[in-house]
Amino acid sequence: TVDAPRPPSAAASRSEGCDSDLLDPRAEAARLCTVRRLGADFAVACGGWLSRKSAYAHYEAWLWAARADASSSGASPVPVLPQQPAAAADELLLGRLAAAGAPAAEATTIVASMRHALERAAAADAAATSTPPSTIPILSPALAA
Repeated sequence: TVDAPRPPSAAASRSEGCDSDLLDPRAEAARLCTVRRLGADFAVACGGWLSRKSAYAHYEAWLWAARADASSSGASPVPVLPQQPAAAADELLLGRLAAAGAPAAEATTIVASMRHALERAAAADAAATSTPPSTIPILSPALAA
């Protein structure tokens, strides 16, 4: 099996510089919602094979593995939702599903659907964080008047 990469230490993360998206509370809130939705999708897709109790541990390992290429390339900061997930994520999930007894064809389908879901989530995150904060209304037009 492929082990998930270890997350960087908090000190290393702080010392790597700041991205303006990381400082924008709206972008962070949107990213959190996206990551939660992706986690729920993962739990549903894999729940029949990976126990629901540990689904989020498997999800976190898979998401860290998806970030492996960006973290090994020295990208700073490493994106939470990589636009091009590392192949290590597919290998990790495929191995865990196989170990849980999933038939190869079903495991391959689950892995492909989760890869596609991650790519969609990364695109949604990129779109949400590319909108300048000044163009995102805080109040509805009716309340602002």
